[in-house]
Amino acid sequence: MDAHGNVVALTQSIENVTHPYYLRPNAVPWASVAPTIVFRSSEPWLAIGSPDSERIPPTILQVLLRLRNSSPMAAVDAPRIHCSLQGEVSVEASRIATDVLVAVVKTHTCWKVPVYRRPLSESEVERLLGAYHSPYHDQLSELGRSGRWPLGVDCHTMAASGPPVGPDHGKERPWICLSNGDGTCPRTWIEGMRACFAELVDGPVNVNDPFRGGYITRSLGEQGDAPGWILAGYI
Repeated sequence: MDAHGNVVALTQSIENVTHPYYLRPNAVPWASVAPTIVFRSSEPWLAIGSPDSERIPPTILQVLLRLRNSSPMAAVDAPRIHCSLQGEVSVEASRIATDVLVAVVKTHTCWKVPVYRRPLSESEVERLLGAYHSPYHDQLSELGRSGRWPLGVDCHTMAASGPPVGPDHGKERPWICLSNGDGTCPRTWIEGMRACFAELVDGPVNVNDPFRGGYITRSLGEQGDAPGWILAGYI
């Protein structure tokens, strides 16, 4: 928005220029993009947009609703929830306080297969969190603040195609996906890692597609005194 009242809302969320939805002439638009201009008293007041595929509309809506009682920065940083086209409800883990997250235990896989043969009792959940989750994440945070290492890599396997609860349901995935949450490590680092992997494998190596960083990558990588973090997903 400039001094003459000209307003542009443009969000380029796909960074891979070979991606079919990358912004360029004759490209195919992604249906969920929602550049938004808000008017107040018939005058442009706010231009807003968001990345993240089908999460774009609910992200913009929740930010706009919070602007009624919050500053722009607080509205953007606030926790958000989403519901996929398949009816799966999710939260953005990096925006939820740790004391809320530790109250959640994974009960089903991404293919909706139960993890446990029976529902866990409250005492069993507390015991699991106390024995594994909390000590693990506390130690990661402590190591990050110590300054003894410059980079953390959070490695995960991933399905060859997007599962029902994934951001890319039914789509074929790259052999390797490197994610940095758009800023949890310098861009040159993740591009250098992508180049190294590309020399070693015969399949595609993507950055932030289909994943943009998990809880560890986002929560620890966004801490100012922590090292850089990269999420590495591989088939």
